[in-house]
Amino acid sequence: MVVEFLGKDVEFDEVVDTFDVHGPYCKEVEVHGTDDEGFVYSAIGISDGDEITEIELDSIECIDETEYLESLVDNNSDDGSWVGR
Repeated sequence: MVVEFLGKDVEFDEVVDTFDVHGPYCKEVEVHGTDDEGFVYSAIGISDGDEITEIELDSIECIDETEYLESLVDNNSDDGSWVGR
């Protein structure tokens, strides 16, 4: 599942933990995903057992936070690099 987060598309495709099961087709899970630059993100979501069907947007966080923040320093605000961040 692809979600926009801080102006980047993050593809969540790996279930790493199951928190709760609400029946055969509804599981509350922790998922990991990556953006186009290779940064890894974690979030809480809902899985139907095969696919991630929902992501709680306010739960998304960058796991590689230090590297991510360092990459923002390299941006040039004059060329629009800060747009969406």
